[in-house]
Amino acid sequence: MNIAHILGAPPTTWSDRYVPGGRMKLIWTQAIAVAMACGVAVMGAVAQENAIPVKAEPICPMRVHVFEPDARFDEDAELRKQAVILFARLSRDDFETAMQGMEPGEARDESARFKGPDARWRLQRPVDIPDDPDAFVILPTQVQYLVRMPRDSLIESLVLVGLPENGQVTRPALAGRLGAAAGEHAGQLFTAEPETEADRCPVVPGEVADWAQNLLHTQLTHHGRLDEGASQTDS
Repeated sequence: MNIAHILGAPPTTWSDRYVPGGRMKLIWTQAIAVAMACGVAVMGAVAQENAIPVKAEPICPMRVHVFEPDARFDEDAELRKQAVILFARLSRDDFETAMQGMEPGEARDESARFKGPDARWRLQRPVDIPDDPDAFVILPTQVQYLVRMPRDSLIESLVLVGLPENGQVTRPALAGRLGAAAGEHAGQLFTAEPETEADRCPVVPGEVADWAQNLLHTQLTHHGRLDEGASQTDS
């Protein structure tokens, strides 16, 4: 079978292929088109095979602090101060009760709980307020998510707080308590927030569990230090 049959063109004679304006031009045009299509298909397959799935994570660096649950901080460490109060009021069992029915890795909007009558559940993303006492400030609506961590995670209890935007959370902050898998750091608290307040850092709540685990693993592996505000000596 010749190339004309392969390409679906009518059979030709040898002399036909050399007739000016004859079928040879058509045959070569079709052959080139097929070759190009095959090349594109192969390149696409290779690219797809080598593609690495990318999880939705913040597009900016995060500042992570790990500290003892009885640490004392000044006014500049508002998120850490709130975390100390939150986890002093709420035990592991309190979090387990609140997360009933959640699957590992799931994040559930619990904003109503954090704005409800039980004052133990309080955590707000710090917002810059003008020094001018006469300034009129409208605080943005914030959302709070409880995140169910996998059993073998470094993190025992985790809260995500930030600003809601189209199913994502922007300007996110994390507050959590480390679990048994964190070894010598078990029972310590941590916070994470964008290094620059101007960064939106959008996150998908359902992907926060993996992201938080990676943040803490990096912090404890490469830094391994307690926050300077901790009541005990840095390790």
